[in-house]
Amino acid sequence: MKYIKNILKYFTPTYNVLYAPEVSEDSAPIQNYKVIGNPKTAAWRSKDGNKLFTLPVRNREEKFRSFRADRCLSVTWALR
Repeated sequence: MKYIKNILKYFTPTYNVLYAPEVSEDSAPIQNYKVIGNPKTAAWRSKDGNKLFTLPVRNREEKFRSFRADRCLSVTWALR
């Protein structure tokens, strides 16, 4: 099982998400996140009708983060 987890770690795609949150604790108006997994396959709709995706985040303190699709400025493939 340990070997499978190591192999999957290298084959799971990572994406850079450039995000403009409505409200943030950070002073930067545009933030960069590195998410593990494809945002397209993790998409869902909220009760209000907003399109969202939730994925694990690599370069932040929290383990998972939800993003509103209309606030994403760009989503690009990352090399880790």
